[in-house]
Amino acid sequence: MLKAREGGKQEREARVKEVGYVRAPLNQRLISDNIRDRYPAYITSAGWLGYSDEKVAHLTKEAVQSGWTHFKMKVGASLEDDLRRGRMIRRIIDDPNNYPADKPLRDPNSPELKGRNAGPTGAVLMIDANQVWDVDEAIKYVTALEEIRPWFIEEPTAPDDILGHAAVRRALAPYGIGVATGEHAHNRMTFKQLFQAEAVDCCAD
Repeated sequence: MLKAREGGKQEREARVKEVGYVRAPLNQRLISDNIRDRYPAYITSAGWLGYSDEKVAHLTKEAVQSGWTHFKMKVGASLEDDLRRGRMIRRIIDDPNNYPADKPLRDPNSPELKGRNAGPTGAVLMIDANQVWDVDEAIKYVTALEEIRPWFIEEPTAPDDILGHAAVRRALAPYGIGVATGEHAHNRMTFKQLFQAEAVDCCAD
């Protein structure tokens, strides 16, 4: 398959560099050019567990200065620590003074950021639990993180618990927090069932 498509590789690479990765609805084969369907890359450099507050602040500011707009933070070891780290990251990524002067800020109300809980600078925060909770724990823990306004919680529970993910998604919807998974969904049947059960908002790696 890769060899058969090799002829168009350079064209595809040029397209990605021009518009970024884009998403099409599941029932369409063509890639949409609409800006609201673009999914920029994210960075986790400041979001790992066990970092000091000083390191978290330094790495977050460094990422902002480098042009990153989507940030992911690992959670689940300590609610108190996660709230502290999340507040710190939010303060930094939501402060226009931390951004390069020559880089325009993104509009949080733009179509491309709709539903992502973007802050005033257009920055987006995601959280990732790496399957650490059962369903009830996930709901309770993530609702307690509502104030840091994450776009989604990734892998809140066991990756093959389709109905569990659906239950978490239903419970978090009133808080404006989505659910993501997919890194450990190893076959198309798992993805089919995730979509059928309306268990995820995003597929994430």
